[in-house]
Amino acid sequence: MPDCLSRLFLCFYLLCTVTLVVSAQQQVVLGSTNPDIVYLPALCNVSDMGCLSAWQIYIDFPSINGTPAIATGTTGPIPQTGNTVPQLFLTFRASALYLLTSPLSNATVNFSLTADPSGVTITKQVNTNISKIIIADNLPETQTTTLGVTFLQGPSLTRFDVESITLNVTNSSATSSYLPTLSLPTSSFPPSISPTSTSTVNSNTNQRTVTIVGATLGGVLGPLAISSAGIFVYRRWRRRRIKRSEGDAGIYGMMQQTAKTR
Repeated sequence: MPDCLSRLFLCFYLLCTVTLVVSAQQQVVLGSTNPDIVYLPALCNVSDMGCLSAWQIYIDFPSINGTPAIATGTTGPIPQTGNTVPQLFLTFRASALYLLTSPLSNATVNFSLTADPSGVTITKQVNTNISKIIIADNLPETQTTTLGVTFLQGPSLTRFDVESITLNVTNSSATSSYLPTLSLPTSSFPPSISPTSTSTVNSNTNQRTVTIVGATLGGVLGPLAISSAGIFVYRRWRRRRIKRSEGDAGIYGMMQQTAKTR
Protein backbone atom coordinates (compact mmCIF):
# COMPACT_ATOMS: atom_id res chain seq x y z
CA MET A 1 0.00 0.00 0.00
CA PRO A 2 2.79 2.52 0.83
CA ASP A 3 4.41 1.74 -2.55
CA CYS A 4 1.15 2.48 -4.37
CA LEU A 5 0.82 5.78 -2.54
CA SER A 6 4.44 6.63 -3.32
CA ARG A 7 3.95 5.97 -7.04
CA LEU A 8 0.74 7.96 -7.01
CA PHE A 9 2.56 10.86 -5.38
CA LEU A 10 5.34 10.69 -7.99
CA CYS A 11 2.87 10.64 -10.91
CA PHE A 12 0.98 13.57 -9.42
CA TYR A 13 4.21 15.55 -9.05
CA LEU A 14 5.27 14.95 -12.66
CA LEU A 15 1.78 15.82 -13.92
CA CYS A 16 1.83 19.11 -12.00
CA THR A 17 5.30 19.92 -13.38
CA VAL A 18 4.23 19.36 -17.00
CA THR A 19 0.97 21.26 -16.48
CA LEU A 20 2.78 24.29 -15.09
CA VAL A 21 5.21 24.34 -18.03
CA VAL A 22 2.46 24.02 -20.67
CA SER A 23 -0.11 26.34 -19.09
CA ALA A 24 2.41 29.18 -18.89
CA GLN A 25 2.68 29.39 -22.67
CA GLN A 26 0.95 32.09 -24.74
CA GLN A 27 0.84 32.62 -28.52
CA VAL A 28 2.07 35.68 -30.40
CA VAL A 29 1.33 36.03 -34.13
CA LEU A 30 3.75 38.03 -36.30
CA GLY A 31 2.50 39.11 -39.71
CA SER A 32 4.82 38.52 -42.66
CA THR A 33 5.56 42.26 -42.89
CA ASN A 34 6.50 42.56 -39.20
CA PRO A 35 9.69 44.66 -38.95
CA ASP A 36 11.31 42.07 -36.69
CA ILE A 37 11.43 39.69 -39.66
CA VAL A 38 14.51 40.58 -41.72
CA TYR A 39 14.46 39.90 -45.47
CA LEU A 40 17.53 39.70 -47.67
CA PRO A 41 17.34 41.39 -50.14
CA ALA A 42 15.07 44.01 -48.58
CA LEU A 43 11.32 43.57 -48.88
CA CYS A 44 9.42 45.45 -51.62
CA ASN A 45 5.75 46.23 -52.12
CA VAL A 46 4.39 45.36 -55.58
CA SER A 47 2.57 48.71 -55.63
CA ASP A 48 5.90 50.55 -55.35
CA MET A 49 7.05 50.82 -58.97
CA GLY A 50 10.50 52.13 -57.96
CA CYS A 51 11.38 49.17 -55.76
CA LEU A 52 12.93 46.02 -57.19
CA SER A 53 13.62 43.05 -54.93
CA ALA A 54 13.39 39.28 -54.88
CA TRP A 55 10.98 39.66 -51.93
CA GLN A 56 7.57 41.17 -52.68
CA ILE A 57 4.37 41.85 -50.71
CA TYR A 58 1.27 40.16 -52.07
CA ILE A 59 -2.21 41.29 -51.05
CA ASP A 60 -5.69 39.75 -51.37
CA PHE A 61 -4.93 36.24 -52.53
CA PRO A 62 -6.72 33.16 -51.13
CA SER A 63 -5.31 32.25 -47.74
CA ILE A 64 -4.94 28.75 -46.38
CA ASN A 65 -8.01 29.42 -44.22
CA GLY A 66 -10.02 30.86 -47.13
CA THR A 67 -9.85 34.57 -46.24
CA PRO A 68 -7.84 37.34 -47.97
CA ALA A 69 -4.37 37.76 -46.55
CA ILE A 70 -1.15 39.71 -46.83
CA ALA A 71 1.96 37.66 -47.49
CA THR A 72 5.55 38.07 -48.53
CA GLY A 73 6.85 35.94 -51.35
CA THR A 74 9.75 35.24 -53.65
CA THR A 75 10.34 33.29 -56.83
CA GLY A 76 14.11 33.33 -56.46
CA PRO A 77 17.09 35.60 -57.20
CA ILE A 78 16.80 38.47 -59.69
CA PRO A 79 19.57 40.34 -61.56
CA GLN A 80 18.41 43.71 -60.19
CA THR A 81 19.61 42.69 -56.71
CA GLY A 82 22.77 40.95 -57.84
CA ASN A 83 21.15 37.51 -57.95
CA THR A 84 21.26 37.40 -54.15
CA VAL A 85 19.65 34.24 -52.79
CA PRO A 86 16.41 35.24 -50.97
CA GLN A 87 16.54 34.66 -47.23
CA LEU A 88 14.59 35.67 -44.14
CA PHE A 89 15.69 35.79 -40.50
CA LEU A 90 13.97 36.12 -37.14
CA THR A 91 15.65 36.16 -33.75
CA PHE A 92 13.38 35.15 -30.88
CA ARG A 93 12.98 33.34 -27.55
CA ALA A 94 10.11 30.85 -27.59
CA SER A 95 9.33 27.21 -26.91
CA ALA A 96 7.77 26.65 -30.33
CA LEU A 97 7.48 28.38 -33.73
CA TYR A 98 4.86 27.92 -36.47
CA LEU A 99 5.55 29.29 -39.95
CA LEU A 100 2.42 29.46 -42.13
CA THR A 101 2.87 29.51 -45.90
CA SER A 102 0.23 30.26 -48.55
CA PRO A 103 -1.61 27.79 -50.81
CA LEU A 104 0.46 29.18 -53.71
CA SER A 105 3.76 28.31 -52.06
CA ASN A 106 5.49 25.38 -53.76
CA ALA A 107 9.21 26.03 -53.39
CA THR A 108 11.72 24.00 -51.39
CA VAL A 109 13.49 25.97 -48.66
CA ASN A 110 16.32 25.42 -46.23
CA PHE A 111 14.84 25.84 -42.72
CA SER A 112 17.44 26.32 -39.98
CA LEU A 113 17.43 27.09 -36.25
CA THR A 114 20.53 28.26 -34.39
CA ALA A 115 20.61 28.62 -30.60
CA ASP A 116 22.79 31.17 -28.82
CA PRO A 117 24.97 30.86 -26.77
CA SER A 118 25.13 27.08 -27.32
CA GLY A 119 25.75 27.56 -31.06
CA VAL A 120 23.86 24.36 -31.93
CA THR A 121 22.20 24.40 -35.37
CA ILE A 122 19.39 22.27 -36.77
CA THR A 123 18.61 22.49 -40.48
CA LYS A 124 16.18 20.72 -42.80
CA GLN A 125 14.98 21.07 -46.37
CA VAL A 126 11.20 21.53 -46.53
CA ASN A 127 9.00 21.24 -49.61
CA THR A 128 6.27 23.85 -49.09
CA ASN A 129 4.21 22.33 -51.90
CA ILE A 130 3.56 19.47 -49.45
CA SER A 131 3.93 21.13 -46.05
CA LYS A 132 1.99 24.38 -45.65
CA ILE A 133 2.80 24.75 -41.94
CA ILE A 134 6.36 24.37 -40.64
CA ILE A 135 6.51 23.66 -36.91
CA ALA A 136 9.63 23.97 -34.77
CA ASP A 137 8.94 22.42 -31.36
CA ASN A 138 10.86 21.83 -28.12
CA LEU A 139 12.94 25.00 -28.49
CA PRO A 140 15.07 26.39 -25.61
CA GLU A 141 13.15 29.46 -24.46
CA THR A 142 16.04 30.40 -22.15
CA GLN A 143 18.31 30.81 -25.19
CA THR A 144 18.08 33.13 -28.18
CA THR A 145 17.18 31.23 -31.33
CA THR A 146 17.68 32.57 -34.84
CA LEU A 147 15.41 31.27 -37.59
CA GLY A 148 16.90 31.28 -41.08
CA VAL A 149 14.94 30.38 -44.20
CA THR A 150 16.78 30.17 -47.51
CA PHE A 151 15.11 29.82 -50.91
CA LEU A 152 16.46 26.88 -52.90
CA GLN A 153 16.48 27.25 -56.68
CA GLY A 154 14.90 24.31 -58.50
CA PRO A 155 14.91 23.19 -62.13
CA SER A 156 11.56 24.97 -62.69
CA LEU A 157 10.06 28.24 -61.48
CA THR A 158 8.77 27.95 -57.90
CA ARG A 159 7.45 30.36 -55.29
CA PHE A 160 7.82 30.62 -51.51
CA ASP A 161 5.26 32.66 -49.54
CA VAL A 162 5.02 33.48 -45.84
CA GLU A 163 1.70 34.52 -44.30
CA SER A 164 2.63 34.60 -40.61
CA ILE A 165 4.93 33.32 -37.89
CA THR A 166 3.45 32.29 -34.53
CA LEU A 167 5.54 31.98 -31.35
CA ASN A 168 4.75 30.15 -28.11
CA VAL A 169 6.08 32.41 -25.34
CA THR A 170 5.82 32.69 -21.57
CA ASN A 171 4.77 36.34 -21.45
CA SER A 172 3.19 37.80 -24.58
CA SER A 173 3.06 41.32 -23.09
CA ALA A 174 6.84 41.61 -22.70
CA THR A 175 7.84 41.99 -26.35
CA SER A 176 11.54 42.55 -25.64
CA SER A 177 11.72 39.22 -23.77
CA TYR A 178 10.87 37.13 -26.85
CA LEU A 179 11.96 39.48 -29.68
CA PRO A 180 15.52 40.60 -28.90
CA THR A 181 17.36 42.85 -31.31
CA LEU A 182 18.65 40.99 -34.35
CA SER A 183 22.20 41.70 -35.49
CA LEU A 184 23.05 39.99 -38.76
CA PRO A 185 26.57 39.71 -40.15
CA THR A 186 27.19 41.86 -43.20
CA SER A 187 27.56 38.81 -45.41
CA SER A 188 24.40 37.17 -43.98
CA PHE A 189 24.09 33.42 -43.73
CA PRO A 190 25.23 31.19 -46.60
CA PRO A 191 22.53 29.94 -49.00
CA SER A 192 22.80 26.44 -47.53
CA ILE A 193 23.60 25.53 -43.93
CA SER A 194 25.01 22.09 -43.18
CA PRO A 195 23.47 20.38 -40.14
CA THR A 196 25.62 20.19 -37.01
CA SER A 197 23.10 18.13 -35.03
CA THR A 198 20.33 15.70 -35.77
CA SER A 199 16.72 16.69 -36.40
CA THR A 200 13.49 14.76 -36.66
CA VAL A 201 10.98 15.46 -39.38
CA ASN A 202 7.59 13.81 -39.82
CA SER A 203 6.08 14.32 -43.27
CA ASN A 204 4.46 12.51 -46.16
CA THR A 205 2.50 13.41 -49.26
CA ASN A 206 -0.78 13.53 -47.31
CA GLN A 207 0.43 15.88 -44.55
CA ARG A 208 0.15 19.66 -44.64
CA THR A 209 2.51 20.17 -41.71
CA VAL A 210 6.13 19.32 -41.04
CA THR A 211 7.49 19.22 -37.50
CA ILE A 212 11.11 19.95 -36.74
CA VAL A 213 11.92 18.77 -33.23
CA GLY A 214 14.49 21.08 -31.69
CA ALA A 215 15.11 19.10 -28.53
CA THR A 216 18.83 18.98 -29.34
CA LEU A 217 18.91 22.77 -29.00
CA GLY A 218 18.15 22.34 -25.31
CA GLY A 219 14.41 22.93 -25.26
CA VAL A 220 13.57 19.91 -23.12
CA LEU A 221 16.38 20.42 -20.64
CA GLY A 222 14.40 22.79 -18.44
CA PRO A 223 11.32 20.62 -17.78
CA LEU A 224 13.51 17.49 -17.73
CA ALA A 225 15.83 19.01 -15.14
CA ILE A 226 12.87 19.96 -12.94
CA SER A 227 11.38 16.48 -13.22
CA SER A 228 14.76 14.82 -12.61
CA ALA A 229 15.32 16.97 -9.54
CA GLY A 230 11.91 16.00 -8.21
CA ILE A 231 12.60 12.30 -8.78
CA PHE A 232 16.02 12.63 -7.11
CA VAL A 233 14.55 14.34 -4.03
CA TYR A 234 11.75 11.77 -3.84
CA ARG A 235 14.11 8.80 -4.07
CA ARG A 236 16.46 10.30 -1.48
CA TRP A 237 13.56 10.90 0.88
CA ARG A 238 12.34 7.32 0.36
CA ARG A 239 15.79 5.82 1.06
CA ARG A 240 16.06 7.80 4.28
CA ARG A 241 12.57 6.65 5.28
CA ILE A 242 13.48 3.00 4.64
CA LYS A 243 16.73 3.32 6.61
CA ARG A 244 14.89 5.00 9.46
CA SER A 245 12.31 2.20 9.46
CA GLU A 246 15.04 -0.45 9.46
CA GLY A 247 16.81 1.35 12.30
CA ASP A 248 13.64 1.57 14.33
CA ALA A 249 12.96 -2.13 13.69
CA GLY A 250 16.46 -3.02 14.87
CA ILE A 251 16.12 -1.03 18.07
CA TYR A 252 12.72 -2.60 18.70
CA GLY A 253 14.18 -6.10 18.20
CA MET A 254 17.00 -5.37 20.62
CA MET A 255 14.54 -4.17 23.22
CA GLN A 256 12.50 -7.37 22.84
CA GLN A 257 15.64 -9.52 23.12
CA THR A 258 16.69 -7.69 26.29
CA ALA A 259 13.25 -8.18 27.78
CA LYS A 260 13.36 -11.95 27.10
CA THR A 261 16.82 -12.23 28.68
CA ARG A 262 15.57 -10.62 31.85
